[in-house]
Amino acid sequence: MKGPDPRKDPAPVGEVPSLLRHGAVDFDARRFWHAHESWESAWHALRGAGDTEAAGYLRGMILVAAALENATRGKENGFKRQMAEGLYALRTHPMGPARLRLTQAGAWEDGLVLLYADACRRLDWAVWNAVEWKVPIS
Repeated sequence: MKGPDPRKDPAPVGEVPSLLRHGAVDFDARRFWHAHESWESAWHALRGAGDTEAAGYLRGMILVAAALENATRGKENGFKRQMAEGLYALRTHPMGPARLRLTQAGAWEDGLVLLYADACRRLDWAVWNAVEWKVPIS
């Protein structure tokens, strides 16, 4: 059974920090789908509150998680498309990390860029599977 639809009934903005942390725990444990779901709830809350910079950056995080979920399922094209879109969203919302109170977001973004470039260049999923990329949430 599915939970509430965050598009129709977004979480309160006050729950965003908790949703970010829960998503980070899932992301770091390679439960990318669950990270995506937590962050999506936070994204809808931020969009509803009109915080376009934080919401835009968070959209990038959601797309990165979705891309990595595609990679775990062997969906190379989905990985490449969503990772490219996610990286673009991260890089085009430079105030997002501060609005979300993320630490070391630049290093995380750089790591994701290298991961993406290496996966596209080598087409070797073992390379990124062996690396532990952690979300920079304190």
